[in-house]
Amino acid sequence: MLEFDCGDGTNGIGKLALGSYGTIEPIRFSPTGAADGIGLILGATGSVMIQGDVNYGKLEFYAPTASVGAVTIGGSLTGAVADAVNGMLHAGELEFYGPAGMVKIGGSVIGGDRANTGTVTFHYSFNSLTIGSDVVGGNGTDAGEIVQLSRDRRPAV
Repeated sequence: MLEFDCGDGTNGIGKLALGSYGTIEPIRFSPTGAADGIGLILGATGSVMIQGDVNYGKLEFYAPTASVGAVTIGGSLTGAVADAVNGMLHAGELEFYGPAGMVKIGGSVIGGDRANTGTVTFHYSFNSLTIGSDVVGGNGTDAGEIVQLSRDRRPAV
């Protein structure tokens, strides 16, 4: 899968299971001409399971008045596929705009040459984060990072 949008702002998705996400460069382009590759879920989310890696692309969960349940990436978040030349804006990223439950990455979090690649960002509370291997920085600003920018103190469910 290269890209998707789902949810109405209240109800996102009950369960999503994929073999991998963004394993080839996206063919859709943003208005600026740079590759996009964002998988966006708007609203409450039950569980997301990606058996393999998240490479070219970003999974974004927007549920500030709801919650995101379990998110499991069996492989790695790899931002290293995005270089400063190919225009890739998002690579190997998870971003949560709302309380998150258990987040597990079976492999590594690897930053790339572009800003914010190979990152996990929480804008609200989260229950747990498990990374099976390494967190590796990249040449890009804030690449290869785990960031918690809590806007509230509600416990995630």
